[in-house]
Amino acid sequence: GQIIFDTEQAKKILIGKSWKLAEDGIFEKVSGKDVLRLEFEMVVPNIDFLKKTAEIIKENLLAIGVLAEIKLLEPQEVTSQIIRQRSYEGLIFGSVLKNNPD
Repeated sequence: GQIIFDTEQAKKILIGKSWKLAEDGIFEKVSGKDVLRLEFEMVVPNIDFLKKTAEIIKENLLAIGVLAEIKLLEPQEVTSQIIRQRSYEGLIFGSVLKNNPD
């Protein structure tokens, strides 16, 4: 079946789970003494198609009140520092394949 991106339904689900839309348009929730915000950092290799993908995801998430900050790194840094050490909140990753004549 087709997946429909329904921003209003997404917001209703969050509101139903006690999230409230803050003045800046990002959802927040009080947990004890802390205020939690629906925001995270998304690590992205500095490769055109992955950057474009991350921007689309960021825009879609922002439309429902979730802030995704993009952190661009060189692909080697993503592999050696981020993935290997598992130090990320969100990650966009893909392989660039060369043309294979076979």
